[in-house]
Amino acid sequence: MPTLMSTEDIAIYETELVKFLQQEVLTTDIDNFDDPAIYVNNATVIDQQLAGTELTVSTSISGAYLPPPEVDVGEVVAEVINDEGDEFVATLVASNSEYFSQVTSASAFYDGGDDSSGSDLSDGEIAAIVVCCSAAVVIIGA
Repeated sequence: MPTLMSTEDIAIYETELVKFLQQEVLTTDIDNFDDPAIYVNNATVIDQQLAGTELTVSTSISGAYLPPPEVDVGEVVAEVINDEGDEFVATLVASNSEYFSQVTSASAFYDGGDDSSGSDLSDGEIAAIVVCCSAAVVIIGA
C-alpha cells in the first residue's frame, strides 16, 4: 500500500520535476512565437493527499518567461505533465528511489488561480515576468 512521501522522497520529486519541466518548457519553436520559453527554477511540495493508490501532490512551481505573449504557466505545466506523463514517470523511476520504483502514471490539474503574472507593460517594452503557480500532480503506483 502506498504511503506519503518522506522528506527525502519529496526532495527527489521536486528536483526531478524541475529538471523535467526545464527540458519540456524551456525550449520553444523558433517559428512559433505563441509558445514562449519558460524557465522553471523551483518546485515545492505544499501538500500530499493519499487515496488508495493515488497520491495527489500539490506543488508550487516558480519560474520566469519573456513575453509576449502572456501565458498561464500553471496551465502549461499541467498540459506538459498530461501530454508527457510517461516521460515524467520514467524520470521518477530512474531516480533510483525505492518510493518511485512502482509509479505507473502521472497526471496534473491546475485550478486556474491567479498566478500573479499580470503585466502593466506598454507596447514595445520588454521584461521577464516572474511567475509562481500551484498545480497538483497525481502519481499512481501499482
